[in-house]
Amino acid sequence: MITSKHLLSLKDFQTVLVEYLRKKDKFVPYIKETEMGLVPEIAYMKGQIYGIVVSIGPGLIGWALCDRKDTFSKEYGIHLALQRARIATSLSLRERRRFYSKIPTSLGELFDKMDDRSEKYFKIDDDSSDE
Repeated sequence: MITSKHLLSLKDFQTVLVEYLRKKDKFVPYIKETEMGLVPEIAYMKGQIYGIVVSIGPGLIGWALCDRKDTFSKEYGIHLALQRARIATSLSLRERRRFYSKIPTSLGELFDKMDDRSEKYFKIDDDSSDE
């Protein structure tokens, strides 16, 4: 097991874009006891996180996915995703495509969203050269 001393975190990078994969949100009915008696209410419960996709640069993306029956550790998920993004920095475009082909299908849509987002966010303005 990796100790927290060795885990990568968001603080280890200047800029990191993050997207989480969540289970569906739920509306849960319950009965609340008030001065006027029992009152039916509905609670909103945000879906539990079970995956993460990060970007540390244009096209430099990492991911982590927890088995649905396990409990997602945000700290360890961020570590794994950042580690994979860091690996991508040392790969050629061809190797990166092969590396990204290993992404679980359940993260595919979120990965594509992050790829588009990172290209826009980390875009280098070619027109702003010093003359």
